[in-house]
Amino acid sequence: MEEPEPDTLSVNGIRNGILSGFQWIIDKISDWYFLPSCLLDEDSSSPISPIPDVVDENDKLYMVDEFSISLHSVSELWSSVADPLCVEENEWITTHLTALFDNVTTLYAIVGSECSSENCPEMSAPNSEVYLWLELEIKVRSSINLTARRQKALNISAPSYINYSLAFIEKTLDDQKKLTRRSLEFPSNCKELQSKMSLLLFHIVAHMYHNHFGMIAALQLHPHLNCLFIHLNILVETFSLLDEKDTTVLQDLWQKFKSTHTTELEET
Repeated sequence: MEEPEPDTLSVNGIRNGILSGFQWIIDKISDWYFLPSCLLDEDSSSPISPIPDVVDENDKLYMVDEFSISLHSVSELWSSVADPLCVEENEWITTHLTALFDNVTTLYAIVGSECSSENCPEMSAPNSEVYLWLELEIKVRSSINLTARRQKALNISAPSYINYSLAFIEKTLDDQKKLTRRSLEFPSNCKELQSKMSLLLFHIVAHMYHNHFGMIAALQLHPHLNCLFIHLNILVETFSLLDEKDTTVLQDLWQKFKSTHTTELEET
């Protein structure tokens, strides 16, 4: 007896159900980072804590126990990032990158007022790290009719670097969503794009820790930033999106979070 062919409408219905589920997951992840509306209202009269003093760039305020707290424990976030059954890996990673992008954008918008070309002339990060923007440089040598392609490293201001990064991530995620809606496969360089988006998000988070943690702590938003940081680290570790050298500047903080929740992780 021949097996009946799958019902196309049923298959499409299942796929639409999965996509609706992804949107629910994105909304759920966004709830992790719920920001009180008073912090988004410039006219709010809510009290703001005094900005803690930092003696020099080697004083890592974010390493102080008082500020090393998160909205959720490492184990809670780890279990939610774990690859679920019956979900294509690229779609799952894209779901988390979308949530991370949305919440990094929201948090940066709050501290962006002090991230200017004057205050942040370089895309600086802990341990005296400076990130350079890689721009594709195309040169045509007309004499022999050859085109040379290479990446040119530019030392640009932090706000420019972050704006370029967010624009790239937004366009890349939008392109991938279009492919998903049209039931097309992800591009062959999907993993490469996911790694690049993860790296740019990490650079933005590292800059906020290094240059703007005083303001973040004053607004009592450090649990939100820590939650973002933990979520991003778990994602890149679970799916091997970044090399260890890419995250070296915040390894001390990551190890602190992991050691704090060692027992929880062993039970995960």
